[in-house]
Amino acid sequence: MSKLPGVLRNDPDVVAGAQKAELEPERRIVRHQKSWISLEDFEGSLYSLKAMAENLIEHFGKDAVIEFEYGAGGDCYGGNIFVDEPETDAEYKARLKAESLRAYQKIKEEEKERKLYAQLHKKYGKEKK
Repeated sequence: MSKLPGVLRNDPDVVAGAQKAELEPERRIVRHQKSWISLEDFEGSLYSLKAMAENLIEHFGKDAVIEFEYGAGGDCYGGNIFVDEPETDAEYKARLKAESLRAYQKIKEEEKERKLYAQLHKKYGKEKK
């Protein structure tokens, strides 16, 4: 917020927006599965493969990727088409909830360990020589 120019620092709406941006964690880029493509779709002439690739690029974007799946015997049956996108509202809320829960559990575990340490120190820490 201190990075705002002097004129904007006096605007309450700008200040509130800047404070909110500082407090809210950013959305992450996550990999979403968009489709599955069969290996049979890759059969044909190179020209038809080029047309298929252009169609996939038009539909999913130039940054989409195909990750092939392999069976137990090493056979490939096809692949998933993935696109990296910002997480959805539901994914964002679920991630923040999970992170909060992990942080709470970590704090509770540390409190438990401190209490145990204090008990053991009280019992064994003052040994006479």
